[in-house]
Amino acid sequence: MQPPLIIRPLREQMELLRKQSLSRVESQPVVSASAQKIVDEYASLIRIWQEQATHVQRLRLFTIDELIRLTNLSGRFRVHASHRYTGEALRRCGFKQKRDWTRAGRNKRYWIWSSK
Repeated sequence: MQPPLIIRPLREQMELLRKQSLSRVESQPVVSASAQKIVDEYASLIRIWQEQATHVQRLRLFTIDELIRLTNLSGRFRVHASHRYTGEALRRCGFKQKRDWTRAGRNKRYWIWSSK
């Protein structure tokens, strides 16, 4: 049995797919209303903690687990808060994610508050 007949050459199909992918508008990920509530709640707790923090505390690097403990975040269905929603709330509050690429830092991820 022979292979099926290809109507267009592969190169033309690739060009068509490339044009279609470039023409699509980048859409924002759909976030449910309940997830928005969780992120808003986390962001408000983080802002309260930011107001109480001293200047020296604001300058240091934090891991996400440290920030969860410092801001007393708790999960909806589990004991621990979701790292995904916590990260989104931290970005809303002006935190930037950094990574320590040194051998001593062991490629850990840290969050730092940027005052911009």
